[in-house]
Amino acid sequence: MWRWTAAALAFCALGAALWFALRAWGLETAADLAGLASLLVPVTAAIVGWAGGRRVPAPPRPVTPPPRPRATPAPSARRTGWTRKLGGAVHAGPAVADGTVYVGCDSKVYALDAADGRVVWTRRTAGTVRSCPAVADDLLYVGSDDGKVYALDVATGRVVWSRTTGRPVRSGPAVAGGVVYVGGDDRRVHAFAATTGEGVWSFTTGDVVSCGPAVAGGVVYAGSHDRHVYALDAATGAVRWISATAGAVGGGPAVADGTVYVGSHDRRVYALDATTGAVRWSLGTGAAVEHGPRVAGGAVYAGSDDRSLYALDAATGRSLWTYTPISRFSGGWTTPVVAGGIVHAATTGGAVYALDAATGHARWHTYTRGAAVSGPAVADGTVYVGDGTGHVYAMEAATGRGDQENKGRETRNNHLE
Repeated sequence: MWRWTAAALAFCALGAALWFALRAWGLETAADLAGLASLLVPVTAAIVGWAGGRRVPAPPRPVTPPPRPRATPAPSARRTGWTRKLGGAVHAGPAVADGTVYVGCDSKVYALDAADGRVVWTRRTAGTVRSCPAVADDLLYVGSDDGKVYALDVATGRVVWSRTTGRPVRSGPAVAGGVVYVGGDDRRVHAFAATTGEGVWSFTTGDVVSCGPAVAGGVVYAGSHDRHVYALDAATGAVRWISATAGAVGGGPAVADGTVYVGSHDRRVYALDATTGAVRWSLGTGAAVEHGPRVAGGAVYAGSDDRSLYALDAATGRSLWTYTPISRFSGGWTTPVVAGGIVHAATTGGAVYALDAATGHARWHTYTRGAAVSGPAVADGTVYVGDGTGHVYAMEAATGRGDQENKGRETRNNHLE
């Protein structure tokens, strides 16, 4: 009898080990679980046999084939990736242009060599940089908590011009038609001449504008924490229409095929007619949609603080798939990026995922040292992302491989054929 009692205790220990593996190792696919099961089956058989008083024969020793000579990969097949520690925290996503990664960390703007992460130049501001940079015509545009919008020379970091708004500028700028459009904590959407910084117009909303606007067809689309989405004439700032939601709009809109897509803290994703602002459809999630959606291939991809990433039909809002990680490092989703049929997205729990855009199956996932507060950038087959510990990572878009230590966990390659 005592043998069966001991066996029951052993099974309890196995159950605890299984729970720990699922939560701490980030096992999330059928392949992961099958591999874990293959390890537990012989252990389970041994416990049952011992409890019944039977000897369980040892499994046959595998025959080890002779080692194959290691081939040196071609230069183009070598693994690429790097990690660069910049400072205390990266609060906004990077921008990549012409082989250079531009990103804010603490009160500085950094230019990093995209190939190896080497610092090319830095430019200090008088406040924390929480604005995702934008690059156009050899100038880098970025906002700062010091209340200024900066235009920097992309090659040297020299300040070409700066303009004061009076309150922190945490919106990522948008550049179109020789004009820079940006929102601020002064509740305004500003338009500045891209080459000189001269003010073109400004429009006052009812609350903070923290998200980067979108520009399409001569119209600027911007969300505000006053729960509204605004369509403004790009040349004059005149109101075209205003559409209400039931929560703060903190993520930037996406515009495609005559429709404006936006998320709200009211837990919904909206599709608005770009001409009239009328709601074409909306879909509820389980928590606030803090970050903006992305549109590609007839689908809208939006993350929610309910730990799920949603793929929706752009025309109807019909659900195509939903991905919800079980890892305790998941958290809410930042703005995704779609490239090469893959949805790349980071979470506030410190994980980076690559999902098949058509099916939602996980291709790979990996971990950063801290939480991501903004979405990644993808360029030339590489994913770039920053985190709350001041690190910037570069990893292969196809595999997730890089030189990141990722809390001691390896990248999981979950290709589903």
